[in-house]
Amino acid sequence: MSWMKCCVFPLVLLCMWQLQEGAHACTCVYDHPQTQFCQSDVALKAKVVAKKAVGGNLNKDIKYDIKLTKILKGPKRPFDTFYTASSSAACGVILNEGVEYFITGKLMPDGCLYVSSCNYVVPWKSSHKILVERYKMGCDCKIFSLFATFPSMSWMKCCVFPLVLLCMWQLQDGAHACSCVFDHPQMAFCQSDVAIKAKVVAKKAVGGKYNDYIQYDIKQTKLFKGPNRHFNSIYTGSSSSACGVNLNKGVQYLITGQLEPNGSLYVSSCNPPVPWKSSHKILVERYKMGCDCQITRCYGDPCGDRHSDECLWTAWLRGNNQPVKQSACRKRSDGSCVWYKEAASPTKG
Repeated sequence: MSWMKCCVFPLVLLCMWQLQEGAHACTCVYDHPQTQFCQSDVALKAKVVAKKAVGGNLNKDIKYDIKLTKILKGPKRPFDTFYTASSSAACGVILNEGVEYFITGKLMPDGCLYVSSCNYVVPWKSSHKILVERYKMGCDCKIFSLFATFPSMSWMKCCVFPLVLLCMWQLQDGAHACSCVFDHPQMAFCQSDVAIKAKVVAKKAVGGKYNDYIQYDIKQTKLFKGPNRHFNSIYTGSSSSACGVNLNKGVQYLITGQLEPNGSLYVSSCNPPVPWKSSHKILVERYKMGCDCQITRCYGDPCGDRHSDECLWTAWLRGNNQPVKQSACRKRSDGSCVWYKEAASPTKG
């Protein structure tokens, strides 16, 4: 009776937890991470260095001292602390010292950063680097929440909807698909942890029953970006629906990817390897010189105003990607960014 396990039992447990008398707990509607990012005042990449309780006996908070690595959103000032409630029942977050986190929160009237479990606070992963840029591009979009359509029916939220969602999740048959926004090759290069030139020499399936990967053994020819070490293999999803890439044995590729916590190099179809061409040698050097620039899609024609530190990507609107894919966005001596074609002359595409 697997349907009983996946549906009825979770329903009973959720209802008992939500409907018990006198049970005071933190409640907030779960939002998609992009919504939490877009609705936050501040988003940071920071490492927790210390933790202490502050405030009075009846109104305690926890103060986290942090070492700021990067401001992803919000005022450009050196955040060195943030505050949260003293318990999970009051929506406080519990973080570990020495761990680097992706932190979103609200600015209080006194300028302090306040973070709760309703905000998006998770250990930092290399994939967040790309996600943040994509979240920024989608803040004008609305991500619909099923719960928001029934604001007065709390029993529906606590019981029926979790039941529906759990059953849909458990009983679906292979309805998972890879989805990612196609970036200009320069953005894929600049946002990657590693970029190498390498030949594929072997391929094999690895991993467990429900978490398969494909391991490609490679012969690295050149390291363009990343830690000074020799990569002998890369990993990818086992299927295209898991964002896996299909590479050919004996072919040399320009490979960009993200480093996993265990040091392995992971590659996905969101930044797919491309067969190596002689022109890549020049392009890679230009990509390196343009990583301080931002390549922004233009969603209308004509485009709006552009910032001096960005290049507008308009060719994709007209289905003519190749010229821009073979160009690089670089800074000029005056600090402005412009397109450079293979011939090295700047253009304002």
